[in-house]
Amino acid sequence: ENGEIVYPWLGISGTTLDDDLARAMDLPVEQNGVLVFQVIEGSPADEAGLRGSDEQITINGLGAIIGGDVITKMNEQTINNFEDLLTYIVRQTSIGQTVTLEIIRDGEPQTIEVTLQARPE
Repeated sequence: ENGEIVYPWLGISGTTLDDDLARAMDLPVEQNGVLVFQVIEGSPADEAGLRGSDEQITINGLGAIIGGDVITKMNEQTINNFEDLLTYIVRQTSIGQTVTLEIIRDGEPQTIEVTLQARPE
């Protein structure tokens, strides 16, 4: 319709997990992934129970927020950074598809299934 492309949507904001964030969360510094900052209410991530960050800290004099889930894989594809996550969603998934996320929550690995929806207008 209207020639518009509608992409699948997870419904989070986040950032690439860097060494400082990993250290602050008591994770190995070599741990890669995406730290979830915020889960948008009513989004696929929200419905699946993904958790955002809620702990304010200071790293090198700058404010940061930690404590959320860290996404490490989607459907067995390793997610090293936020760009990996976006690229995988756009290129490898479709609206209505259920994907398997491997996450770290409170230092423990977990698996969560999320059914992607169309990105809202």
